[in-house]
Amino acid sequence: MELPTGSRKFLLLVSLVATADLKDVTSLSVSFKRTSDSGVHYGQFVGNAFSKLITSSIATLHVASLGECTFECIKNRECFSVNFGDQTQGKHICELLNEDKFNRSDKFAPSHDFHHYNIKTPCMSNPCRNGGTCQPIYDKDDYQCKCPFKNLSGKNCEDLLCNDETLDICTQVMISWEVKSAESNKVVLNNCKDADKIQRGDEIIFIATRGNLSNHGKYEIMKVNNITGCDLTLTKAFTQPVKSSDSYTIAQLFPTFKNVTLWNKCVLTCRMQDSGHGGILALRAKTFSIDGTSVLSTTGLGFRGGQGGDSRGGGGYGGESFLYLQTGTNGKGGDISGTLWGINTNGLGGGGGGDGDASRGGPGGYNSGGGGGDSTVNSDDGAGGGGGGGHFSGGGGGGAGTGCGGKGGTGGTASTVINAFAGGGGVAACTAGNGGNGGQQGQPVQGDCASARSGTAGTGNRGGEGGDE
Repeated sequence: MELPTGSRKFLLLVSLVATADLKDVTSLSVSFKRTSDSGVHYGQFVGNAFSKLITSSIATLHVASLGECTFECIKNRECFSVNFGDQTQGKHICELLNEDKFNRSDKFAPSHDFHHYNIKTPCMSNPCRNGGTCQPIYDKDDYQCKCPFKNLSGKNCEDLLCNDETLDICTQVMISWEVKSAESNKVVLNNCKDADKIQRGDEIIFIATRGNLSNHGKYEIMKVNNITGCDLTLTKAFTQPVKSSDSYTIAQLFPTFKNVTLWNKCVLTCRMQDSGHGGILALRAKTFSIDGTSVLSTTGLGFRGGQGGDSRGGGGYGGESFLYLQTGTNGKGGDISGTLWGINTNGLGGGGGGDGDASRGGPGGYNSGGGGGDSTVNSDDGAGGGGGGGHFSGGGGGGAGTGCGGKGGTGGTASTVINAFAGGGGVAACTAGNGGNGGQQGQPVQGDCASARSGTAGTGNRGGEGGDE
């Protein structure tokens, strides 16, 4: 490589590019230095093939070689990376940049015509964890991590402190994506939004949040070797059947902490489950300290309770389960047709009819809470919703009924027996309350009927009772 005349005070080490293959000069332990007192400037540049940092440039030059381009960057005190373009009419475009791909990762993109070169930095090894952003300190060959929220600290954002607050760590660091396919050590995500938050070396928990009786709940914790767009390559192949044609599988970041401290009434929790995502609090910690006033809690954040019936005599719907979301007639309670009290309308796990003054809510099925039956007293009012399903435990109680007297049906049993019933839906008159979430009682109603009892919560061996009419 030829350097321009007068370069005796400059030492420049550059990873050269040969067509599509860029090689890092890993055997050379040269950092970066740019001082005004000694007049000595040196640095090692590392190439990123067919990529470009799309940002405003300090200067755009036409140079004869890569060496000339990076040399111009070293001379400019504001320059920290370059975009080096393909040759056109004997010259290359050289864009000098005062940013790099570490502090502007959102601007780093593939390119057909450019290769991006940044100064070698410890940030290249992705030292920052749990969503931290690495910021190079070039003149000291060091880095600092910018943690994504105030509860994280430490050199690499590896310490978590929760003090006198409710902290939803899922929203902060446990981002999840739907898995489109998973085979051997290859994974394709269905939606790439925020996928740039996945880094090489990150751990991800893959879990089938919905599926059949043999694969639901299967999970495996894997480490990322590489990510390109929506495509992940893992360090090893799956050993669990986490993805099949009839399962809904998510990939959720699995954070690792050095120290986790919960104290002074801290509640460490997770966002509520929605369409298969959320409700899963999973992390790893070398040291976990919790005082007597603090808790980890996901109560009521799993599968959701069913909706109440409509005002035309419709029975309530069953809650979600590992088999079903709130769709169709799954777990639906009895409907009313005209002046007759109808029997259950074929909802899976549904039951109960509107054939008495205290119509029973439907029992659940496959851990899905059954929908509530409509009352025979006020035939134009909806029934209570079914309870949410639990994982081999009782679902939530049915929704609270309102007025008119009578008690809702008792929920079916559910425990360690596959196919056992979960919590039954409550009956209702007037305005129906919705069913409770898994492990919780039905939701109460307001107004004149606020005294009506909610359905009780399910337990480990029995579903909750329905609420009052």
